[in-house]
Amino acid sequence: MYDGQLKKMLAYVAAAIASFVAQLTVFYFATGGNAVPHIAPAIIVTTLLWFSQCYFSIAVVTKYHELKVLEHELGITDVRGRIYYPNRPRFGKLWDKFHREHLGINKGDYKKLACRLDFGTAIVLLLVTLMYVYILLTIFKIV
Repeated sequence: MYDGQLKKMLAYVAAAIASFVAQLTVFYFATGGNAVPHIAPAIIVTTLLWFSQCYFSIAVVTKYHELKVLEHELGITDVRGRIYYPNRPRFGKLWDKFHREHLGINKGDYKKLACRLDFGTAIVLLLVTLMYVYILLTIFKIV
């Protein structure tokens, strides 16, 4: 079950990256002063890319939260700490300390994790939406 959820999250990450690269390409063309020959297809493509970015960012965060809860329930975090931690590089230990303590994973505080993930998702959605609006304004030659 854990393996399947992890693979699904990685597929979401790959799809999110692909749609973001496509949106950046549209952004580049729109802001570069390149003429858009047909406005309707440009709006449709831009809107679909914006929607996919919103969808995949929410999907990735949801899967990440599920994976962390599954790791806790399956005891993976305990086993992982005993096996890898003594030989872990310093920067890896620093990352673990910051990541696990800041998100509340060490204490099993999944409410705190959800709150932090919601905040990060809101920032991503805001930035993606701002880029989407800017592209639309550029297509309509308002900016």
